[in-house]
Amino acid sequence: LATAKQKAYGYDKGVRVAPGDGIASVTPTNYSTLLEKQCFITGQESPLLSLQECQQAIQWAENAAKDRPGGWTTTRHYAVPTTDLPVHEIPQLLEFFSVILANRLRPLMAHQFGSDEVGVDGRDLQVHDAFIVRYDAEGGQRHLPVHTDDSSHSFTIALND
Repeated sequence: LATAKQKAYGYDKGVRVAPGDGIASVTPTNYSTLLEKQCFITGQESPLLSLQECQQAIQWAENAAKDRPGGWTTTRHYAVPTTDLPVHEIPQLLEFFSVILANRLRPLMAHQFGSDEVGVDGRDLQVHDAFIVRYDAEGGQRHLPVHTDDSSHSFTIALND
């Protein structure tokens, strides 16, 4: 599975650099540092993804869940289970994520954490696991407990309110 994920994210060919396709880059001024080299957040005035991009990502995930035997997964993470779908299993979402990773996330992570930690323009960052989580305030999963991820860096992108 790990090999399949790494291949999907393009690491068998070196770091994937996706075309822009009209997707703007996030400039270093589009976030606020909460804890130096530990935590930052983008604001509503300059979100990482547009409303249309968020809606499209949600739609791709909902469509994939309908087409997938069993729908949304609930057992992929043993310590902190989520109701989710792996990004690498949804072709449109994988391509979209690859563009966002190359043009927004890597540069943003590089500016926040520095090239010594994540490489020039964030090129040393590799994706261990990318997934879209579904929360449901009316009877489904509503939150995650406080936990520590298995990676050196993690990020969460809220797709809706």
